[in-house]
Amino acid sequence: MSQDWIVVDGTMVNFLPNFPPAIVTPIPTTIKSSAKKVKACGKFVCLKGDEKSVKSMGCMYLAPPGYPIPGVGTLKVHKLDPKQLTKKVKAEGKPMILKGVMFTAAFEVMMPAMQLPPPAMGGAPDSMSKYINGKGMLVELTNMKVKAS
Repeated sequence: MSQDWIVVDGTMVNFLPNFPPAIVTPIPTTIKSSAKKVKACGKFVCLKGDEKSVKSMGCMYLAPPGYPIPGVGTLKVHKLDPKQLTKKVKAEGKPMILKGVMFTAAFEVMMPAMQLPPPAMGGAPDSMSKYINGKGMLVELTNMKVKAS
């Protein structure tokens, strides 16, 4: 897998389900470009910081054993791998985002998974508000021509 394809506006973002100890049911989403001038294959390139535009809302999750009632939250890019940013070439003064290796993903809990019985009968919600040990990848299918380093 090449690590040098430039990511462009609308590129698919896929998250893996494992956020130990939680399991998330990912919903694919896309990344939005903030570039105003630079394009690759007719689409604006994604710049450092555009990873913050990635939000996959409404994803169900199961917490560790003992919380069988699923909760809901939002998947986000927590941190890009340094290999996912151009070192030499910049666009509009910023490094561009590259395909390649996986990034670190975060899952923010909106509605916690629950224990049985329900809280009204003594059960408790998952105490974690965020899981940040997941992984995800950018699936570039639009730009298969323009590379950078």
